[in-house]
Amino acid sequence: MQPPGFNPVALLGVNTSADTTNRLSVKSPASLFDHAGSDHHLKVNKAADTDTASLLFQTGYSGRAEFGTTGDDNFRIKVSPDGTAWTEALTIDKATGRVGVRTAAPAFDLEVNGQLGCTSASPGIYLTETDQAVDERIWRVTSGGGNFFVQTVNDAGTIAQQGLVMTRDGTTIDSVRLLSEGIIALFIATGQNVAIGHTAPSTRLHVNGPDRVGQYAKAALPAAATVGAGTVAYVTDANGGAQLAFSDGTDWRHASDRAVV
Repeated sequence: MQPPGFNPVALLGVNTSADTTNRLSVKSPASLFDHAGSDHHLKVNKAADTDTASLLFQTGYSGRAEFGTTGDDNFRIKVSPDGTAWTEALTIDKATGRVGVRTAAPAFDLEVNGQLGCTSASPGIYLTETDQAVDERIWRVTSGGGNFFVQTVNDAGTIAQQGLVMTRDGTTIDSVRLLSEGIIALFIATGQNVAIGHTAPSTRLHVNGPDRVGQYAKAALPAAATVGAGTVAYVTDANGGAQLAFSDGTDWRHASDRAVV
């Protein structure tokens, strides 16, 4: 039987002394809050949204990590190396459920203020639009300027080599570059001119070096009408010897004398 006045009690210390700030104090290797038949809720309540309701983790009575609703009703996780300087690592917006990493006001379902890394035996980042077909999944870059890069980074994370670069003027892509070993292999310029091996195409296709077309025996040539007028091929057994041929939309003709192949 409990003695009269046991509940409420002003201070309670278990194996330690309580004080006016820590009115319930427990010194123990562990604490257990058990259910009484089914569920069990641990509740931390605050008076106003500008107050704090949180769990604080300490080392030597100095704060190192904290999570809860600190200063507003958004859920936050923050860390500190010394109990004085704090960094907010994660914020979940109370109204939208949006998650921010190193940002206090996430504008998207997930917003990362900094670099996003993916490391594993087979790293990868997959973006899927569930309302689109598999072949219509989209990567989006929506800021008003700057470039979009796909690049590899060395194991130390200090040296990067670009593989794909898209340069933008506002929301318009004005060039696309594919690089190999740090050298531009393909360049698509404003106006859709394409350069191979350089960045200044003056025609629809401008190749900096020899250009090689497909080789066919006469019997293996695709139908001239199918490939269309202007298609070029190298015919290995043409009359008079191997030579270039072109489609006029109906027939394949020798480039040397326009004779039908």
